[in-house]
Amino acid sequence: MQAYIEKLKAEKSTHERRQIALRVAGTVTAVMFVVWISTLGVRLAGSGSQQPTNTANTAATLQAVQAASSSNQTLIPGY
Repeated sequence: MQAYIEKLKAEKSTHERRQIALRVAGTVTAVMFVVWISTLGVRLAGSGSQQPTNTANTAATLQAVQAASSSNQTLIPGY
């Protein structure tokens, strides 16, 4: 790599070297963007898995809370 840079310095003008650097930076940025966007679906699908998976337990708890609130009872015995 060092030899290639030295060769560029010897054979190319400053303007040509800047164009090469811009192309390399653009290519690296494009590759990084493609990798980032390709993982977007996985990341969005993974965020939905944080919700409760035990719906039977959740439904039972919701029914108990609704029953307690409709009859003005407390959920904590002794209070």
